[in-house]
Amino acid sequence: MLHYCFAATPLSIVYSGGFLWDAVCAQHMGFNCIFLMFACYFASALVSYVFRNTFVTGLIASVTAIVVYCLLYWLLFVLMSRPEGAGFALGRFYVPCALYSIALAPVIEAVLIPLKSKVTGERQLDA
Repeated sequence: MLHYCFAATPLSIVYSGGFLWDAVCAQHMGFNCIFLMFACYFASALVSYVFRNTFVTGLIASVTAIVVYCLLYWLLFVLMSRPEGAGFALGRFYVPCALYSIALAPVIEAVLIPLKSKVTGERQLDA
């Protein structure tokens, strides 16, 4: 997911993705848009100034974003609204969702990297 935030994706696409994600949610308008904005900013800043844009870097950024998103969402919207069932919700819903997303992240990254190379015409060097 975050692989395309690294190099050439305009920030307007990130805003649109977050807005569309928020538009289909029943509540918490703005959380997803703001989260995607910060996640893409930090991932692109790390790739621009610290790391190279590789498969492993994209995977680490994706896994980090998934874990942070699930924990922030649980803390802000589940634990604060109904603390009596928050631990159960974390163990039975949010942790499995994060694990499933983390399991699919390498597959999605592996599919999107060659697709990006074909669309943009640049060669990817994976380490």
